[in-house]
Amino acid sequence: MSAQDEQVKILVVDDKKENLLALRAILPEPQYNLVTATSGEEALLLLLKHDFAVILLDVMMPGMDGYELARLIRSRERTRHVPIIFLTAVATDAEHMFKGYSLGAADYLMKPLEPAVVKSKVNVFVDLYRKTLQVKKQEELIREKERLEKEIEMAELRRSQEERYRQLTESIPQMVWTSRPDGTPEYFNSRWIEYTGLAPDYTKNWLEPLHPDDRARILSDWNEKLHEKHLFEAECRVRRASDSTYRWHLVRAVPLRDSSGEVIGWVGTFTDIEDQKRAETELKNTIRSRDEFFSIASHELKTPLTSLKLRADIFDREIRRATGEMIPKETVIDALDFFNGQLFRLENLVENLLDISRIRLKKFEVRIQKVDLATVVRETANRLKDQAAMVGSTIDVDAPDSLEGYWDRMRMEQLLTNLISNAIRYGNGQPIHVSLLDEKKNVKIIVEDQGIGIAEEAGARIFEPFERGVSRSKAAPGLGIGLFVVKQIVDAHQGRVWAEKRKEQGSRFLVELPRGPVQRKKTVERRLKTLEEKELSGV
Repeated sequence: MSAQDEQVKILVVDDKKENLLALRAILPEPQYNLVTATSGEEALLLLLKHDFAVILLDVMMPGMDGYELARLIRSRERTRHVPIIFLTAVATDAEHMFKGYSLGAADYLMKPLEPAVVKSKVNVFVDLYRKTLQVKKQEELIREKERLEKEIEMAELRRSQEERYRQLTESIPQMVWTSRPDGTPEYFNSRWIEYTGLAPDYTKNWLEPLHPDDRARILSDWNEKLHEKHLFEAECRVRRASDSTYRWHLVRAVPLRDSSGEVIGWVGTFTDIEDQKRAETELKNTIRSRDEFFSIASHELKTPLTSLKLRADIFDREIRRATGEMIPKETVIDALDFFNGQLFRLENLVENLLDISRIRLKKFEVRIQKVDLATVVRETANRLKDQAAMVGSTIDVDAPDSLEGYWDRMRMEQLLTNLISNAIRYGNGQPIHVSLLDEKKNVKIIVEDQGIGIAEEAGARIFEPFERGVSRSKAAPGLGIGLFVVKQIVDAHQGRVWAEKRKEQGSRFLVELPRGPVQRKKTVERRLKTLEEKELSGV
């Protein structure tokens, strides 16, 4: 049935049944579907259930009159646009007509009703209603067509995106896979199929190509990340079908999320890292072998040095007791002092080299005991005065008569020797000042020089192994390990060390140490990773 032939509903509201019968005769079925009501309340109930093309409303009714009912009809969203024709048996003056039209009346009809007039006016609103319905249906058809076209367009876009995604996954060297939000695999690219030798639709038991020793660990880690909905990353061995060998792979998966952040799937890769793993293993073995040789060679060097130093001490005592006049005693003593000074420098160098090996092998130790640090500072400075004199420097010490605490005496001597030797090396022949300050719970050691200073870009790296405080473009003596060993000694004593560039000229090194006694670890394991990274980078 077309919109023009479709039967429409007309609401007739009148408290008198004879008037309702008259209107039903004027507007017969089946052209019209008259729905009648004898009161305003009944009419409102019908308006909640049905849609009407027009309302014929008697003005004078007991209880709720036509004007009140019209006001309520216009106040509701569903019915506010339904045309209302007032029916009245009395002549309407201008005031009543204005009231009716202000309430939304479309027209007035006088009783007794003229059938032709009623049909004519009702037909106008019925035709308008039918045309409105026709427009709405056309709009719905247009919207439905647009919706279908949009769905087709989106489906085509999804197919196009999926095809581009598949082409992308097939063009990269990694094995690519996807899974549902619960972790069930959906897709593996051709690299996976070629590598593992599995069928293209093989997604159920994806753990089978993994090494038996890795499966449980990988599955456990995978399930954990599924629950956490975070990045999954692990290493495992995957069997290669061509030769049945297992090669190490890095497996990674990231969650795919919708606009609300909900995980809608996972995409992952398997990347072959076998060659990298072998290189790392070989490098570690090489470093371990070198460090073992380094340790043995250093010990072999230290053995004759120890004997030589012992003999020099004996010779020193004998010469000091001698009374002969062939060699002036002062000359021999000066020579022995120089000899002992050089032995001390060589011994300190070997000790630093040994410490590099100890640090790498995680065997760097400190032995805490009660120490008078003021005595250590003065003795170490005195031992290095000849070395300073050789470059024209002097060493000035500012320390209390006694300052006791809990440290490793030998390591304190080594720390001071390295700091003062560094000042001698870069002090430009100027005076060197060593201070020891008592700060109650802590002590502070300050070594200042007036030399070339510290390059700005070197401040963060001078305590690294084989680094220097001057530009790499400048020639500088030393192996670049003294300050690194200082840092390890300070760390082992739970202190801190830093360097400052003096405002005038030169540099200032500061060491802050707790006085103790405190419980300390015997081995220092920090900075091993830094050393190995330097080996990898070829430093």
